Amino acid sequence: MLTSATCLLFFSSCTPTIRLDTPEPVKIDVNMKVEVTTKNEGGTIVGPGSEANQDASPRLRQRKRITEVQSLKNDRVVGESQNGLLEVKKLPADPAYQEYAKKLVAEENADRGQIYQIEADAQNKPLSYIVSEYSRRLRDSAFPGEWVEQENGTWTQR
Repeated sequence: MLTSATCLLFFSSCTPTIRLDTPEPVKIDVNMKVEVTTKNEGGTIVGPGSEANQDASPRLRQRKRITEVQSLKNDRVVGESQNGLLEVKKLPADPAYQEYAKKLVAEENADRGQIYQIEADAQNKPLSYIVSEYSRRLRDSAFPGEWVEQENGTWTQR
């Protein structure tokens, strides 16, 4: 019995040491160059150094005003209609804010109309199909409390 206890004590003291650290820290060197170009409706390439006006693309204009549109939605001034356009639900009391909201809605809707037509042409699908798809996506992605018009024409807050 003494022999087996001695063997057990001898073998248990010989556990291997496993190092989990590295002698030097791991270094990752990443160099990237990103060049963004966009093709607008006229077929010209719009890039960082191009002379073309980047505001010519409805998607770029829409991207620039997305926070303003969201602010109007948050204030419950506008909602997403079933035809894929913004609609004024409640005009603010301030006349300057009213004009701002109307102007922003008109600009957004004009760009959405252009985008829908571009998508319809690109996908070779009817405009009504594209509008209904965008409308469904906009309705489904609305934040809680935003106004949305359902397919049956009723307005609800999401």
